[in-house]
Amino acid sequence: MSKQQRVRLYEGMYILKSTLGEEAHQKALERIFGIITAQGGEVKKLFDMGRRRLAYEIKENREGHYILIFFEAPSSGLIEINRENGFHEDLLRSMIITAEVVPEEISFKQLVQV
Repeated sequence: MSKQQRVRLYEGMYILKSTLGEEAHQKALERIFGIITAQGGEVKKLFDMGRRRLAYEIKENREGHYILIFFEAPSSGLIEINRENGFHEDLLRSMIITAEVVPEEISFKQLVQV
């Protein structure tokens, strides 16, 4: 297996529009899952962090719905995952970093501590 094909664990923070209804919110999540699986990835765990006030306005939105997703994917697919996230109209921001483990539980306070 080449270095580019190595499967790694990733932690993705996604901020969806807070104005989405329940059905639109579910479809937005399904699209994110589809982007991950299309690149050979597998979602391991999802943490719904709820609606939060944004530190600054993004695309005329003052609030966002925070979703933390842990997933495994080949490192070669990460560029395409990030590219496809850019086309997602209900996604305000996303950031993906490598992770060591999938936590059992997590709170918003843990995420913002320095």
